[in-house]
Amino acid sequence: MKNIVLFCLFVTIFLNSNRLYGQGSLKPLNPDFLSAIQSVNDSDKNADETGALPYPIQLGYSEHQPSNPDFPAYFDLRTMGVLPPVKSQSSGGCWAYSTMSTVESRMLVLGQPLYNLSDNNLKYCHGFFDSRSTNGNAWMSTAYFARQSGPLLEAQDPYPGGTTLPNTDCPVGEAPAFFIRDSRYPPGDMATIKQLVMDVGSIWSLIYYTPAYFNDANDTYYYGGTHPVNHVFNVVGWDDNKVTAGGTGAWICQNTYGPTWGEAGFVYVSYNDSQFLIYNAYFPTFDYYNDDSRVLLYDELGNYGSYGWTGSETGYALVKYQLSENLFMEQIGTYAMAEATQIEVEIYRNFDAGTGQLSGLLSTVSTQTTGHPGYYTFDLNTQFPMNAGEVIYVKVKYTTPSYEWPVPVEYFIDTYADPAIESNVCWLSPSGASGDWTLIGATTAEPYDLCINVYGQYNPVTIPLNNISIIISVLAMLVFVLLKSKIRYF
Repeated sequence: MKNIVLFCLFVTIFLNSNRLYGQGSLKPLNPDFLSAIQSVNDSDKNADETGALPYPIQLGYSEHQPSNPDFPAYFDLRTMGVLPPVKSQSSGGCWAYSTMSTVESRMLVLGQPLYNLSDNNLKYCHGFFDSRSTNGNAWMSTAYFARQSGPLLEAQDPYPGGTTLPNTDCPVGEAPAFFIRDSRYPPGDMATIKQLVMDVGSIWSLIYYTPAYFNDANDTYYYGGTHPVNHVFNVVGWDDNKVTAGGTGAWICQNTYGPTWGEAGFVYVSYNDSQFLIYNAYFPTFDYYNDDSRVLLYDELGNYGSYGWTGSETGYALVKYQLSENLFMEQIGTYAMAEATQIEVEIYRNFDAGTGQLSGLLSTVSTQTTGHPGYYTFDLNTQFPMNAGEVIYVKVKYTTPSYEWPVPVEYFIDTYADPAIESNVCWLSPSGASGDWTLIGATTAEPYDLCINVYGQYNPVTIPLNNISIIISVLAMLVFVLLKSKIRYF
């Protein structure tokens, strides 16, 4: 009798696991983002103020501040030859121009040559609502890079290019100069930003800018109010002894108003500016272009929302992909919504939607602990080939410390993003247990796409079904991949 009671209790708990984990929901949108979206087309808005939006949702940052190492009183990337020329933005779009400037700086820091990347292509070919071309953010840049749309060279899509809206002039079939998949959204404390400028290069950061607070006598800027951010400066150094209206100490920043503005295109922003360094970004890595590279994804517009369960820092996501060509599966890409997010990946061949049972484990990514929030790619523990027509199911576990919306999602936001939401390919779960998966998508009450991408290479070798042929084919395919890896497309 006791065993029967325990069994019934177990079944009751199992079938009602969502209640144990609390109600599932999206994280509310950032109030500053909503305010900016509503006011961005105000008729009295100064032209100098257009160009950028706050991030759509607030991320999870730890409360402790990093220790302050012994930084020099003055540091300036301009003296180190790792900054591109000052850009001149056109009718807004500072978010895109500053993104490409940051990437160009990062490439120089990594020992690559100076590239003139197409600001225009990112500004007009981002895939969001057309009005976002003149008012965007670094999350839009991340989506553009993660789906391998760019960066293109300036020569591939030069200014003015497709400057009319709606834009129908985006070039088709142009190969990126290289791949940039990862992005980071660091906190804005002084120690973190100074260390990143020294280690990474130029750092993208939103600010509230209006000419009324710019002192052209000494090229300094200070604002102490609460107006939402609307512009981008790239942080390229600091001067602890620079005097501004906000006190002593300033960040050295590169603007996108051309070389005749400020100090040859640069400005000193007070350490005490109230609206600077709240929203930051950088793009840490690159990979050489490879014509055989492929990405499987549903979130064409990337991540700008997150889903979670009240009282829980953990969530599970499951996405189905059916291959349209032979691929050699190499990496998983997804987003960390908070600092020190733990991400664990399992890839399966089969999923029974009726029972929620996964089977046929193909590969894994053992638990990874991230740094700053952002987009991360992880190598599979075992890379493997798949044939056209075959299906894989990617299960991801997210744990976000002190943050109750761990799962990154894409969905409709009026005047910001209108993605094509898929059906019958995405599931959410608070526990990851069999029978605890909820279908989401266009035909459900929760019309979201999951932000889980798979990267691989086109594989001309079709893998036969018998074991001996599989072994021979896999060896041949590995030789092919090794040979391809020695080819540089830069």
